[in-house]
Amino acid sequence: MIKVAIVEDRDDDIRCVKSHLERFGRERSVSFSLDVFRNGNELMFDYQPVYDILLMDIEMPGMDGMTAAEQVRRVDKDVMIIFITSMAQYAIKGYRVRARSYILKPLSYHAFAFELDDAVEELAKRVDDAVLLPAEDGLRKVHVNEIYFVESQAHILHVHTRAGVFVMRESMKNMEQKLRGYFFERCHVSFLINLSQVSSMEQETVVVGGERVPVSRQKRKAFMLALTSYLGGGAA
Repeated sequence: MIKVAIVEDRDDDIRCVKSHLERFGRERSVSFSLDVFRNGNELMFDYQPVYDILLMDIEMPGMDGMTAAEQVRRVDKDVMIIFITSMAQYAIKGYRVRARSYILKPLSYHAFAFELDDAVEELAKRVDDAVLLPAEDGLRKVHVNEIYFVESQAHILHVHTRAGVFVMRESMKNMEQKLRGYFFERCHVSFLINLSQVSSMEQETVVVGGERVPVSRQKRKAFMLALTSYLGGGAA
């Protein structure tokens, strides 16, 4: 499922984009989830980095598309921004917000599908390697390889990452499911370790992200096997 936001103030253009997305989905067997925002203010009111593609007009009442894109980039470096506009002269400014492309109005299906084909192909190549973690300003998208370890304390998780510690109410079991397939392993009932971040190991502790984390007697054997397997058979 590809999450798309349309940011457009004109009803006719919204209907056109929706129609093109529906046709593209049928022809390419692609599923979209869709949200609509009437201007940049609506988009940024409670923006969360959950979208794959923003299909954005530039000239809109209130906050225009270029200003909104600049604000988006402060919190979301991964979303694809495609401007749909009659104002081709804004193309150079788009480099500042790393806009993927421009499609000129009136919007033809051929031009739309051409850009969407490339965007969907790139999305298919991306590994879904990020999780959403709560931060003071909302949700933060954190890449899995930036997580050092997860610590459980009385049903509260402390996710230790390169960017700091994120605290959330979540079960360790659910977090373990989210990180399945990304080389995370329990070294203790209360600790889930990113094997790629392990720098050294002693008898009862493992060093990850510069911190010492306890290894329980019950988990030690399975953890050692997982770490050895991850390292390709090298010494743990």
